[in-house]
Amino acid sequence: MKADFIKILLLTLVLVFSGCSSTPTWHDMSESEIAGWKSIGFDAEAAQNWKSDGFTPAEAKVWSQANFSRQDAKNWTRESFTAEQAAKWKQGEFDLDEAKAARKKGLMPVQETAAEVAPASTATEAAPAPSETAPVTAPAETAAPDA
Repeated sequence: MKADFIKILLLTLVLVFSGCSSTPTWHDMSESEIAGWKSIGFDAEAAQNWKSDGFTPAEAKVWSQANFSRQDAKNWTRESFTAEQAAKWKQGEFDLDEAKAARKKGLMPVQETAAEVAPASTATEAAPAPSETAPVTAPAETAAPDA
C-alpha cells in the first residue's frame, strides 16, 4: 500500500513539473524588457513569440493595435512594410501580395480625406453651386408619405 502511494506521488510530481516546464516564462529578458511587454498587455508566451520573430514591445504593440496577427506582422515586415503602411493597404482591402505588386508599380493605397469622411452639415453646403453653363431645374415634387 505504501509503495502504491509513493508511485502515485512520484507520478503526480512528474506531471506537475512537466506541466510547469512547458509554460512560457520571461526567461532571457531583462526587467525593463519584461515591463515593456507587460505594459502593452502581453503575457510571457505572447512576448516570447513576438520577440522570437524579432519584434520589440513597441513594434508588437503597433502591429497588434493595427489588428495584425504575429504571423501577418512578420510577413508584412519581411516585405519592408511598416505597420502603418500595412494597415493602410489592408484598409484598402489589399492582401500582402496585391500590396507588393501595387507598390512595385509605384502605387499607394487611396487615403480618405477629412472632407470625404465628414458629412456636410446642411443640404445647401452639400449641393454644388449651379454653373452658368448648366441650367438650373426646379426640384421634382415629392409625394406625401403614406400614413
